[in-house]
Amino acid sequence: MPHFLDDLPFDFSRRESQQLVGLFRAAYCDVHQAQALCQRAGIDTSTVHWQRPMGQVWQDILTGARAADKLRGLVELFHTDEIKKAFWPQLGRLVGDTNVQQAGLHHNLPFPPNHDFIGREDELQRLHASLAPNKPIALTQPPTSLVGMGGIGKTQLAVQYAYLRLEDGTYDKVLWVNAEGSDIAAGMAELAPVLGFDLPNEMKVPDKAEVVRRKLEDGGRYLLILDNVSEPGVCQDHRPMTGKTKVLVTTRMQTLRFPKLQVGALPEDDALELLCGERVYEGDELQAAKDFCERLGYLTLAISVAGKVLDLGVQKPSDLLARVKKRGAVKWSEGKALPKDHLFKKHPSLAKLIDFSFDQLDESDEVDELAR
Repeated sequence: MPHFLDDLPFDFSRRESQQLVGLFRAAYCDVHQAQALCQRAGIDTSTVHWQRPMGQVWQDILTGARAADKLRGLVELFHTDEIKKAFWPQLGRLVGDTNVQQAGLHHNLPFPPNHDFIGREDELQRLHASLAPNKPIALTQPPTSLVGMGGIGKTQLAVQYAYLRLEDGTYDKVLWVNAEGSDIAAGMAELAPVLGFDLPNEMKVPDKAEVVRRKLEDGGRYLLILDNVSEPGVCQDHRPMTGKTKVLVTTRMQTLRFPKLQVGALPEDDALELLCGERVYEGDELQAAKDFCERLGYLTLAISVAGKVLDLGVQKPSDLLARVKKRGAVKWSEGKALPKDHLFKKHPSLAKLIDFSFDQLDESDEVDELAR
């Protein structure tokens, strides 16, 4: 199979192509930025539908760029754009370019900066004040608000904090590990390239992880993020115990013996901003938007998905509210519909999100009906 950048026409069914669209959309998130980049790349944009959501705009741009054999040139401009340096590692990993991967390799964050990030100013300030060398702090959830639920926004808060503090020079490097499960040695071992060294292939994974841990103890202004910790021993086994590296944990556990910054549901005003974006609703539609956010429990993930539905310009808040009311409003998250499914018991926010997404399928549409 050819490299995805060489598909002609550009194939958006491939996962890499979809991820490239997401990177361009996140980095060049408005029409003016996109137009300026296309002009620098010499790309004809006469067939681009600029009035559509930016994800679809970038699909048009990439289609035209590939047809004109200018797609690789466009990618080259992206990874030499100093203003977008934070995106270079993800872009390098995606296109498989070692030069791109090594350029500006200050982090291995799995997500690009979130330009739709809303609110959380107080949590960001308290998080920065609370982090201290050799003293991990856990982002968790309070017993009184959505206890045990994913999707409340812990990971996105950690990502936002990391990018902000990389940009202002607080940290030289940010190192990210998916810490779900009892063994994260492989994830720790993968941090070696970000720290600027390689490990022998024949070395055992636990030994590699130990080398990385010691490097973190000897390192400079680093931030280690252990995301979604589900086993208490993970933090003690793998985190640096001395040195300047700071450690940030995201978890649903309340039992970790670290200072905790409780992350609750979004305030109503922030939830409305996340749902509505730049759209202005008044009167009944504004009230419908408020009621809709309340029915979703002000859950960041679910409201973000709903906002993308409104971006399509087909439905209004009252339409979303009516469909949620018709289906009984997040009944899965109340544990009434799937009593035998351990996945939904463990992650009720997943049930809530799927319940909402299921509501968006139109019974009269043949494609939607297949999806149902």
